[in-house]
Amino acid sequence: MFGLRPKKSINAEQCVRFLKQLRKNVPGNIVVIWDRFAAHRSRKVKAYTKADGKMECKFLPAYAPELNPVETVWSHCKYHQMANFTPKDIHELYGKAQSSMKKIKMKDGLIKQLSQNSELVKMLRI
Repeated sequence: MFGLRPKKSINAEQCVRFLKQLRKNVPGNIVVIWDRFAAHRSRKVKAYTKADGKMECKFLPAYAPELNPVETVWSHCKYHQMANFTPKDIHELYGKAQSSMKKIKMKDGLIKQLSQNSELVKMLRI
């Protein structure tokens, strides 16, 4: 699942909405690995995962982009899909980022291949 929110901050409510969507799509036990963004560690998120009973959040160290599989996907988007792109405004940037992520998503196995370069994935051998 992917989404952008131009000119808006992510808060605890959006994180819980994401977890609810995840729950609809993934049955059974879920371990969510997140960075230490405040909304990810909020009381609302903790309450939701506790109530779910089969969902647990684990957190990456304070600053560890090399461990975060999402960073490798964003890096590919920035340095390949959007290389040399200069937007006129936030809306043009939003549109280009949206289309770039769709292209990455459409290429069979690319997201998995990119995330395999993450140190966390290498350590876990996922």
